[in-house]
Amino acid sequence: MSLAALFVQLLNGLAGASTLFLIAAGLSLIFGVTRIVNFAHGSLFMLGSYIAYSLITRIGGTGVGYWAAVLLAGIAVAIVGALIEILLLRRIYRAAELFQLIIEGLSNVRRHTQSRAAWTALTQVDGHVHLRIENEYVNDKVWVSFSPRSLTERAASLGGQLRVYRNNGDRTVVDIQIPL
Repeated sequence: MSLAALFVQLLNGLAGASTLFLIAAGLSLIFGVTRIVNFAHGSLFMLGSYIAYSLITRIGGTGVGYWAAVLLAGIAVAIVGALIEILLLRRIYRAAELFQLIIEGLSNVRRHTQSRAAWTALTQVDGHVHLRIENEYVNDKVWVSFSPRSLTERAASLGGQLRVYRNNGDRTVVDIQIPL
């Protein structure tokens, strides 16, 4: 292998590695900001490649046609990405916090009560999400503020309210209402 061929292979390797780095950096940035794991980067990258290839075959593979196709493919993928964000992702941004509330509530039931069973329900009513956790009645104080960041604080951080009461005297009910 000649020195020129080795240099070309080195440049090809660096180009491929930089592409993978940009995709990984995008994943890290999105996860760091939104705290949602989003694996759509690879799919959008492949969609952009397909659109660019399709446009190059229609426009032509000349210098101007190639760069126009790449630019148009980038714009098309940006529009698809914006639609995914608006129509799908914005609906699930609070899902991580809601699951954290469920986990903490069930963890408190398991650790601090002698209850043999617990029930959860997650519903959406009138622009609010209702989380209801029930267990056999043991002690209301377990729910009020046990952990360093209690359920009350978590609900308040989401703009919601927490209410603890006894249902029919035999179950403790934690009702959390969070606006959408």
